[in-house]
Amino acid sequence: MPLLFLAGLLVGLFVLGLSDVRAIGSRPRRRVLLALRVAGLVLGFAVVVQPRLRTEKIEYIPGRLALALDGSLSMSVARRQEAVRAFLDERGEELSDVTVFAVGDGVVGADVSQYAPTAGESHILEDMTGLALDADQGHVSSMLLLSDGIDTSKDPSLDALRGSGLRVHTAWVPGDSLDDDAITRVRADPVAFLRQESLVRVWVRSSDPSIGELQVILDHRGELVSKGTAVLVDGVGTVELRFTPRALGRTSYRVSIPVRGRDAVPENNGQSVLVQVERDRLRVLHVAGRPSWDQRFLREFLKKDPTIDLISFFILRNNSDLTLASPEEMALIPFPTEELFADHLDSFDLVIFQNFDYGPYGMARHLPRIRDYVLGGGSFAMLGGELSFSAGGYAGTPLESILPVTLPVSAGEGSLLYGRFLPRVPEGIEGHPLVALRGDPAATHDLWSSLAPLDGLNRVEAVAPGATVLLTHPTQRLQGGEPVPVLLLGKSEPPPSEGLVRGGGASPADKGRVLALMTDTSWHWGMVTGGTDGDPSTYALFWDRALRWLARDPSLEPSRLSTDRDRVGPGAELVVEGIARVPSYVPVTTPVEVVVVDPDGHPLGDPIIVRPDARGEFRGRLRAPSPVGAYRLSLRGGDGQEWAEEWFLVEDATDELADLAPRSDMLSAMSEATGARAFRSLDEVPSLSELREARRRVGGQEYAFPLATWPVFLLFVCLWGLEWWLRRRWGRR
Repeated sequence: MPLLFLAGLLVGLFVLGLSDVRAIGSRPRRRVLLALRVAGLVLGFAVVVQPRLRTEKIEYIPGRLALALDGSLSMSVARRQEAVRAFLDERGEELSDVTVFAVGDGVVGADVSQYAPTAGESHILEDMTGLALDADQGHVSSMLLLSDGIDTSKDPSLDALRGSGLRVHTAWVPGDSLDDDAITRVRADPVAFLRQESLVRVWVRSSDPSIGELQVILDHRGELVSKGTAVLVDGVGTVELRFTPRALGRTSYRVSIPVRGRDAVPENNGQSVLVQVERDRLRVLHVAGRPSWDQRFLREFLKKDPTIDLISFFILRNNSDLTLASPEEMALIPFPTEELFADHLDSFDLVIFQNFDYGPYGMARHLPRIRDYVLGGGSFAMLGGELSFSAGGYAGTPLESILPVTLPVSAGEGSLLYGRFLPRVPEGIEGHPLVALRGDPAATHDLWSSLAPLDGLNRVEAVAPGATVLLTHPTQRLQGGEPVPVLLLGKSEPPPSEGLVRGGGASPADKGRVLALMTDTSWHWGMVTGGTDGDPSTYALFWDRALRWLARDPSLEPSRLSTDRDRVGPGAELVVEGIARVPSYVPVTTPVEVVVVDPDGHPLGDPIIVRPDARGEFRGRLRAPSPVGAYRLSLRGGDGQEWAEEWFLVEDATDELADLAPRSDMLSAMSEATGARAFRSLDEVPSLSELREARRRVGGQEYAFPLATWPVFLLFVCLWGLEWWLRRRWGRR
């Protein structure tokens, strides 16, 4: 604003002088007065503004050379590391006054005698830019970079390096001809749904132009899941692999390609991915031998749940029934045994046999299929009645081998017990979620004693080894003196030689689950209990828990394990939380182990020891392994038995070994941007003294004000005084 005001004032004085001299008749006189007015105004403006002169003191100092070595892992292949070491040994005397740095994953000082590229990233341009901007403090005038040219920065830019004023010479280290196949990228759906097909897309490359395709394999726990062939165009290709998860929770799949004999880096031939398996809908096959109150209540319960995809059949008649009409006149469909138990059995999460006898329907040949379905991880429930268990002829069949009970051989009336009774919860089982419907043990016993009595149950010979008895008869006893079981649970897995469990190396989630309810009157817990001023919700709550247990709901597992993150960097700290309980759901308060296990099942390092609190809950910390890949955390008791597991993935921000082809374009661009030289090999690098340059430095600055002197002021006064005198002499005021 002051300058604008001053400029306006000068223009006004000039206009005023111009209008005044127009009255002078002589043109030369007018020109003299105008020249004096302009000179006076210009000099006056300059005196007020006071321009200054700046003088810089420039000095040239001997420049230093800095040597930057690419320390990323890609320099360790194709004899690139050996080439750099040979160069350093050859130029040893010249390096005595050279500052050496390693770049790639941050700038660090380096010892030329211990050059070992191990950085997991190649941020070469970013590190060189930072080094160049700090070079002035060390009087560095130029740098020499030895690199293969691989830069994994997301958005590399030369602008900052170009403006640093530092010359960056580059020497390309391509190494020997690289023979390498690699998986460069894997993309999988982060969430997959149980028993539904999901997709993994894999990008591969090969440095061998003679290879036109690569076989890609997807495996889970060491077992082949699927494979495909990637067709290579210009050395790169993609392939899509499909898989169908069989268990809920976080799990790992591994993608790999075969390792050829001359493969330079076999480590990049495989990658692991984590997948969180969720359940979209619970697919249930419900088969009932005849209509009944028990069948009606259970079917209605299953139909009301929108998360259940129910396929339900109940038998109204069989071929031995006497009818007054021909089969063609009846609006009944035949029982589709072939479609259900041969074609689509594996599509179900749970199969329920409710008071169903298999004999009249030609199902004997399908019983081994149902057994194998359970041994392969499926769930099965058998509910009692006069057509079930021994009364249904299941004793001695393949299906008995998966049941949690041993059945008497005799069928008919002798296989049933009659009479009303209140089932009891055995001591030590009060914490199991299928019976602990009201919290603490005392409330659990009170609840079951307040329900309407059951009426009748199926006899058993004995409880199968490994079964869990949740409810018992209050008075009836087995031959060994144990209470007759009413509700039992079992888990089934095949012998190792059979190989029926998917995934190779069974986990707790791989075991098939079986529920046996030895009565057909559980509906009493609902309507009958509600009719006697009790709580009718017990029926729905029990079956909700039962279905969730059979469906492997993680929240109902005795022991659980979780991590604060599913992906971590190499050597990062991992927070582990969980709950430790024995199969009867009694909390464990003694120390337990958390072990890191590699994909092959081998423990890594020492386990961490944690001590659970009174509720079995614990928390601990451990270090993730350094090698990239998928690992499994295993929760183990004092006897070494595994109680729970959780997967996590160790990964780098960038995959340094994904593409190892050397690239010279980045190095040439860096040298061109800084006015330096780019060498195509280490042999082309001249004597290091030729790369040193004198560095221009400003030693100081001086400022002078040439118009702030007495002669200038006197000239200003003389100009205005002469104008005034001439104006008066020529007749103007």
